[in-house]
Amino acid sequence: MHATSTSSPLLEVLIDKLSVEISIELTRQQRPPTLHLTLPNLGALEIQLTNEHGKLQIEILASPAAQQQLKQARFELLERLQLLYPTQTVELSLPSQTDSEHGSRQSRSVYEEWKNDA
Repeated sequence: MHATSTSSPLLEVLIDKLSVEISIELTRQQRPPTLHLTLPNLGALEIQLTNEHGKLQIEILASPAAQQQLKQARFELLERLQLLYPTQTVELSLPSQTDSEHGSRQSRSVYEEWKNDA
């Protein structure tokens, strides 16, 4: 069953872009790729793909407004990605940019502490 929503045109573009990149990722064993996409109505997105042991993890970073749209369409997006890749367990993560920036600051702080101790 295919859910219809007002975000479907947005999801179509996102799914089209992701499906190509995911297909490539499923055949590689190198470091996880980071995609940088700019889509109408969503703006700039940073997408990280990881495929380990039959589990496809997709993390999408976006502006707060785009995050809100993606969170509203999360179930449909996850459902459609799972239909595209039925042999994979698909996990979708939509962390806020503030979470990501906090993690970056935290890593930098740990590095600086280590450097100062050396």
